[in-house]
Amino acid sequence: EPHEFELTTSDVNSLYKAKLIILNGLELEEFEEDFTSELKAKTKYATNGIEGIKTKKMIDPHAWASLDNAKIYTSNISSYLIDAFPKYKEKISQNKDNLISKIDALKTKLESKFSVISNKKIIVSHEAFNYFGLQFGIEVKSILSIHQEEPDSKTLTDIINYAKENNVKTVFTEYSESDSLAKSVVNELDNAKILALYTLECAPDNLDYLGAVEYNANKIIEALNGK
Repeated sequence: EPHEFELTTSDVNSLYKAKLIILNGLELEEFEEDFTSELKAKTKYATNGIEGIKTKKMIDPHAWASLDNAKIYTSNISSYLIDAFPKYKEKISQNKDNLISKIDALKTKLESKFSVISNKKIIVSHEAFNYFGLQFGIEVKSILSIHQEEPDSKTLTDIINYAKENNVKTVFTEYSESDSLAKSVVNELDNAKILALYTLECAPDNLDYLGAVEYNANKIIEALNGK
């Protein structure tokens, strides 16, 4: 769980030996608060230039869920690597261009699929898909806010009412989390189901980033089309 990750002694030793440290940023890595000036000096942020979405309590760090943001991640990381390892500039630049082309192709493909869907409202168990929703014009309601462990009864009631009012028949959970919260909503709805998505906070099984984003998109499209 990246929100609660703590560095071990071995991790810290590795960081001191590293030439470059790249973090997500947007307040994701809480352990950064303990960085010494030496570690801070070689730390860069993959989200540099990305405007974070403000939630009730904090900035949403899940910026990678947006394909537009993924291009910024790619450009930032490439730039940092070239600065740190200039002899590999040509290869890094080539890889960056190839990846951005693939991101653009997937974005075009998914935009076409989402454009023909009128009712684009979904419910997710964890607040990790705000940027994805913004990318494709999807209204996203979350049962849990970032860092929240349990929703209060009013939140659950509001989510259930939202689902009924907007004919939402699918609640999305995460592969890395329990589906108990999703069940608490689905059990109050008629003919509703639970589907799992990848938040990409951890590496998905047998899928790269683009594969996982497309998988998530297809599952959401399936739900929005009532299948």
